[in-house]
Amino acid sequence: MVTNILNPKELFQREICYIIPEFQRPYVWTQEDQWEPLWDDVRNTTESYLKELALSNNDSDEASIKAKEASIEAKKNTPPHFLGAVVVQQVYVPTSDIEQRKVIDGQQRVTTLQLLLDAVQLVCEEFELKGEAKRLSRLVTNDPIEEDEDQVFKLRPTNIDKEAFRHAMHNGLATNDFENSLIVQAHEFFQLQTKE
Repeated sequence: MVTNILNPKELFQREICYIIPEFQRPYVWTQEDQWEPLWDDVRNTTESYLKELALSNNDSDEASIKAKEASIEAKKNTPPHFLGAVVVQQVYVPTSDIEQRKVIDGQQRVTTLQLLLDAVQLVCEEFELKGEAKRLSRLVTNDPIEEDEDQVFKLRPTNIDKEAFRHAMHNGLATNDFENSLIVQAHEFFQLQTKE
């Protein structure tokens, strides 16, 4: 067994598909119990990073330290947020397929992170923050060699949640038929929070 501590970027930046096995429960996280506390933690961590970035920029001679170096320093000084463990199992696939992992534990966390990242990405697109939107898009979508709907997103939920997830994550699809889905509700919650 290999144990690694990864941040969302490290977890999702490569071409990979995390599969939620059918024996796992459907998505059950809710606004009050999980989404709001997670959003508060994300916001607090972001505010802490921005304060550290301002300090790094103020404490440095602009001629000698570039903005990138200040960003690295701010990241080092910002306390991380621990979301919890995720246990995955490798799935052996043909070399033409995208790398796959079964999510044995942590499916609610991984699903929520994907919904949050995609919601923020969508808001960045709406506000024409193209660079930010493109970087976030790389954390939620793959670029499969073949047109394979199951390999486009970094996460493949259970069959119960699959259509709602696809409609929430695909910017051009309507979610009207899925308004009772917690997946769609989570995506909309994170969009609203991002806009505030």
